[in-house]
Amino acid sequence: MATAKAYGVSKILAFDISPSRVEFARKSGADYASLPLTRPEGGDDFEWAENFKAEALKAAGVDSWGVDVVVEASGAPASMAAGMSFVHNGGTCERSYLFTRPSEISDCLSDVQAGLGPMFNKFPTFLIVAKEIDVIGSVRYTAGCFQTAIDLMASGKIDMKPLITSTYPLSKSVEALEAVRSGNDLKVVIMNQQV
Repeated sequence: MATAKAYGVSKILAFDISPSRVEFARKSGADYASLPLTRPEGGDDFEWAENFKAEALKAAGVDSWGVDVVVEASGAPASMAAGMSFVHNGGTCERSYLFTRPSEISDCLSDVQAGLGPMFNKFPTFLIVAKEIDVIGSVRYTAGCFQTAIDLMASGKIDMKPLITSTYPLSKSVEALEAVRSGNDLKVVIMNQQV
């Protein structure tokens, strides 16, 4: 979200299944943040996604046409379906955050899938073709990512400190990993220079 804001994104919508992460998103730049619509057990992902889209876009004050870019970072099949639903025809699907196009993104919009889910998923080929969605997969970093991140932090456009909720010395790595597993922290850092 911070990067999107730094590049001029006009409106950011964020969704998470964790209430504390939704609250963090609200405090950290999302124009709208909420839990997703409850998905009926055994229900169809794409039917649920369309209902979720209609409810969320209305609540966020966004045109029902959809959003320009979706970033999906969870890897969950239902979240992938939501991303495909939220993005408008000709848009881009990425994973985790839904936001409108920053001025710096090219006119070729798409869907970026960053979250890793199961090896094989139901993939809505018909929907991708019918909506003319660009789908982009992205894992980790590309050549310029580190310098871009350093520049954004050095310029003060992005403050990473609120993301780090706990730090541990190397000797407390087990406790750090247990903290990650608990899900109560946003980001846990192990300081390998500290014993």
